[in-house]
Amino acid sequence: MNSPESWYERHPKLTMACVYMLIIIAAELLVRAAAAAGYVPFGFFPTTDATKRFFGDINPHFGVWHHPNRETRHFGPCFEAIYHSNSYGARDIERSMHSDAERRAVVLGDSFVEGIGVNAEDRMTNLVENITGVEQLNFGISGDFSSTQEWLLYRELASKFDHSDVLVFHLPANDFRDNEPSNFSPRRYRPYLVENKQNELELYYPVSFEDRERPKGFSKARAFRRHIYNHVYLLNVIRRSAQIYNEAGMPKESPSGDSLLSTYDTFSDLDLRRLLFAYRKIVELAGDKQVHFFIIPRQSDFVKLKNQGYDFKIVRELKEFAEAYPNVQIVDLLPSLNSYVEKHQLDVDDLYLSCDGHWTPLGNKVAAAAVAKAVFGAEAQTLARQPPASLLTLLRD
Repeated sequence: MNSPESWYERHPKLTMACVYMLIIIAAELLVRAAAAAGYVPFGFFPTTDATKRFFGDINPHFGVWHHPNRETRHFGPCFEAIYHSNSYGARDIERSMHSDAERRAVVLGDSFVEGIGVNAEDRMTNLVENITGVEQLNFGISGDFSSTQEWLLYRELASKFDHSDVLVFHLPANDFRDNEPSNFSPRRYRPYLVENKQNELELYYPVSFEDRERPKGFSKARAFRRHIYNHVYLLNVIRRSAQIYNEAGMPKESPSGDSLLSTYDTFSDLDLRRLLFAYRKIVELAGDKQVHFFIIPRQSDFVKLKNQGYDFKIVRELKEFAEAYPNVQIVDLLPSLNSYVEKHQLDVDDLYLSCDGHWTPLGNKVAAAAVAKAVFGAEAQTLARQPPASLLTLLRD
């Protein structure tokens, strides 16, 4: 006599469906744990156009900029921050155009300077201002902001404010990419430096300001899809991985093919020409003001420093550029950040958001201490207006 069929045997299709469901649930839980630990790329997709209403390609000279007097909340699995813009569109407190202060700094850069992922009080420029007592007018902006755009922003807006110092932050990891037209939509309104028939660099906009690509509104279907991406981590990681692959391409190898190159070494002659052209324009506009160029490292740069010693192409090129100007200083933040990590026996990743790649509050503090020392030297402590003790400790380190 045959034994009675089990439930599984009576319902084979439903059984297989349950098995598949359990596999998917297990994969989802595994991806959630990996995303929380920073092992896989994850990012929340906005379900409304609130972030797009905070900034967009709205400036006829340099493209992307914040809308004035706006606020937005930016969040991810490892951070949450509130951003505010002032009346002229900078993510900063309201600043007067004129000042009688002996020293006052204009700060140019991309999302690291803007302070993506941290609130204003934890941002590098705010901390430098707390340490030194010297106003730091933050003109940093995310959204693929290039050195060409930094020059035009300084020319058209930032230079109008009274200041004694200009701080320019260079991120080799993507600043060269942001200067290349082929990396962006031909309908996006961005300025580029391109070679003319005489092999000279000239300013170029791929589309007129009036015909530029506008941000699309969020339909109900699009908002629903993004809600799904934000709550189903497995789908989110797949989409984010595809975005990263399409934006950055395959990792570059060293000539010997045995290791990844430092971001400090991966640029072409044309990349360097474009960068130095814009920097030369900033120095010329600054006149006799002090101009300080800072280099921002990523984790791979610490790896090369550890394995091969301190020898970087971009540092050599920028220092050679600076030799022509008595008022120009080049400061690589890598040695200072690396020294702090080693002295306090930390992991380099402690300085960078695990789910995003920008500086953590600690990374901003360490960078702020290095900037305050480099620009203001001994004045950093004598000018301090009751800075937090932790910042003074970093300054001494």
